[in-house]
Amino acid sequence: MGRDSKPDYFPAEFDDFQASRRPTPNTMGGARPILPAAPVGPPRRRPIDPTQAQDDRRYQQQLTRVVQLRASGTVPASGPLVIDVDGPQIGFAWDLKQIIVGPADLTVLPYATGVTTVLYIRAQSSSRTGAADNSANQAQTWTSQWPAQAFFGRHECPMVQGDQAQVVIIGLPAGTLVTVGATAEETAADVRELWSM
Repeated sequence: MGRDSKPDYFPAEFDDFQASRRPTPNTMGGARPILPAAPVGPPRRRPIDPTQAQDDRRYQQQLTRVVQLRASGTVPASGPLVIDVDGPQIGFAWDLKQIIVGPADLTVLPYATGVTTVLYIRAQSSSRTGAADNSANQAQTWTSQWPAQAFFGRHECPMVQGDQAQVVIIGLPAGTLVTVGATAEETAADVRELWSM
């Protein structure tokens, strides 16, 4: 009986065992056993619970992050100064919380007088059509105090994709540098559907 032969009473699994031990060439000059083939197809996953998936999605939607906005501009020789602050990107919505408008250095006194500051929230589509609507329909707040500041409660000053916050300053001397600082809470755009719940 040869070394690789088997008696008749050996089970059929002996053939599989012998095949798995058959040496094959190796780049290191030795021999290695034949390894079983890797399973074919995507890995099996646990069934997804639709209710849990919906709850997870709603939780992620309600997560917010604070966005710090900074902008500045110089009063022109004629007309008011208009500063574009910013607006939410595609897929996001903002809830503006506060805005402060003033000189480049708030520690320098005295402050200017006779200044009017107006905050507008404009849609990008309307701003491209021509003259901006400076009526109260677009205005969010205004003040004759300088420096100017405004604070907003929950969803008092919402902004969606395409909206642009603009600050208009009237009454400052030409060449005056004005700075704007604002804070907004950013959420996923579809979270606005949950704000009224």
